[in-house]
Amino acid sequence: MVQFKYIIHHFINWTKELKTIKKRKGRRPQIIYHFHSILRREKESGFRLLNSFLRNQERMIELADKIICPSAYEYENFARYFPAFLEKVVLIENTIERFSLRKEMLERIKREHNIGKDDVISLYVGRLERIKGAHIVLDRAPQILEKNKNLKLFFVGRWLEPDLYRKLLSVCRKFPHQFFYKRFLNKNELFQYYYLSDIYINSSLSESFSLSTHESALCNTALLLNRLPVLEKFNDAALFFDVNRDDFVRKYETLIKDSRLRSKLAKRAFKIAVKFMRKSRLKENFLDLLTKQRG
Repeated sequence: MVQFKYIIHHFINWTKELKTIKKRKGRRPQIIYHFHSILRREKESGFRLLNSFLRNQERMIELADKIICPSAYEYENFARYFPAFLEKVVLIENTIERFSLRKEMLERIKREHNIGKDDVISLYVGRLERIKGAHIVLDRAPQILEKNKNLKLFFVGRWLEPDLYRKLLSVCRKFPHQFFYKRFLNKNELFQYYYLSDIYINSSLSESFSLSTHESALCNTALLLNRLPVLEKFNDAALFFDVNRDDFVRKYETLIKDSRLRSKLAKRAFKIAVKFMRKSRLKENFLDLLTKQRG
């Protein structure tokens, strides 16, 4: 039987199993919970959410020997929602793994989708669900694609909500040469799509960090973002849209038509993402956490 020193858990399932481990006599694995406040934020935003999910998260927090918050924003949320457990919390910001540009792969993708030099490439990466704002893009995609024949829009991410998946398939059928869906891409290939893209869309209504936004910024892509607290660092390096108005269409079309603006924003976003990567101390912080847990 394999004996683990640590169990690092990102989800809120397995609480019964973890409780059994916690009750073991003698040496047992240390339980570390990687906290995301999305459940609470979804509830506050009016999304339908099973109360059992919230109870399970509370159980996870009680069971954990240590809790990691992946951003300062999440640390503040934890302090607001679970102040009684602050002594368990450590802030260790997410880090980014970067993949280099692969010319052969890039050229293959261009051929596969018949991408010409005058085409504008746009990318959405994330689960196909409302909390990720997929509906904001899909509802307006037909209008935008119809007006901008040189636009090619890629959706990358697994679907979770059937009605949104049906909507996506409808857009695929109507614009087979402009709209493309990739359920999954390995990280190396995903980065080639980042490099290829002129515009990256983050329409999410709730994020703890947004790894994909940082990744796309590292690939010199102009950012079109919903205004979220964790994305404030890109304030002067992106276009932000208001989800309560049809501001998304206006900002999107501005980026489609203005290559100089895209270039300027991409350069600014790149500098911010690189600066973040340089200050990241994930390995050192994480090693320090595990060393303290052993002690």
